[in-house]
Amino acid sequence: AEQQQSAEAADRPRLLIGVEGGASVTKLCLAEAGSGRLLSRASAGGTNHWLDGFSVCADRLAVGIDALLTDAGVKIGDVAGVGMALSGISNADNASEMERTLRQRLPDLSADCQLAVVNDCVGARLRRGCGHSRHRSNCCLSSRDGSATLHCGGWSYMLGDEGSAYWIAQRAIKAVWDHRDGLRTCPEPVEAVRDAAFQHFGITDYDGILSHLYTNFEKSRVAALTAKLARLAADGGDALARRVFADAGAELAGHVIAVVRRAAAADSGEVGSLQRLLDGSGRLTVVCAGSVWLSYALLRPGFVEALRQRGCPVPLRLVRFRDNGGADS
Repeated sequence: AEQQQSAEAADRPRLLIGVEGGASVTKLCLAEAGSGRLLSRASAGGTNHWLDGFSVCADRLAVGIDALLTDAGVKIGDVAGVGMALSGISNADNASEMERTLRQRLPDLSADCQLAVVNDCVGARLRRGCGHSRHRSNCCLSSRDGSATLHCGGWSYMLGDEGSAYWIAQRAIKAVWDHRDGLRTCPEPVEAVRDAAFQHFGITDYDGILSHLYTNFEKSRVAALTAKLARLAADGGDALARRVFADAGAELAGHVIAVVRRAAAADSGEVGSLQRLLDGSGRLTVVCAGSVWLSYALLRPGFVEALRQRGCPVPLRLVRFRDNGGADS
């Protein structure tokens, strides 16, 4: 019987799980190790341990992994490896702590299953030259072999994260509340953004926002308002929402310009020659990672204008990868 079970186990395809973990949303996928055939997808809450702690993040990962396995109708014992590129992982110590905590949440994971925990910037090096990441950066420029990187931004939402979904939502909320107070008169009508914020947070007056920014504060909940603002801007043409997205585009362009200028500096040997990072057309590929880039049409006016005003040492080619593995540029 034991030999039969061993033979059956050997016949089953070994499985791999991939995880892209952000501060607000985490995406997971399950695939066959040999063929690469995608079996299932799942999503979970944010998995940045600086925001939520290792225990909460591991719980969310475990729930997401269970959803993957259930959807595909497979057993956790068939998982040969789990690769996790997570926001906030900055050194070997917190990577090890995340791995240890996740194994505790998944006691049926086989002992020989390999777990790899890296920062989301490291995971992105598999297919990008420059793009969004969390480890000390909104933007990361990497050498071709991934051995060296230049970072800009990403010093938490308290100090910036300019251009992020949280930043966009916070800017829109502040514009409305400042206008209400008479502190700064908003040049655009504020009613549509105000109504979207009221509906999103389930409040009926301006004071209602306070509990969501103090006692019941959740960064991801504030950031989630950005999806509604994107619809206001794209479908309704709301001027305030469009301006905030354009401002976000300008901030993101500024981060790209900053790392490219550092790489182009004569004394910069951190990522090697900038020219070696360019494609055959002499352009630097910028991989745009994160849900905010789904609204690139709204970001583009500010992004392009910032490049025009500030200048960039090399031409850029923006690429966003689709869930099916393809790419848009």
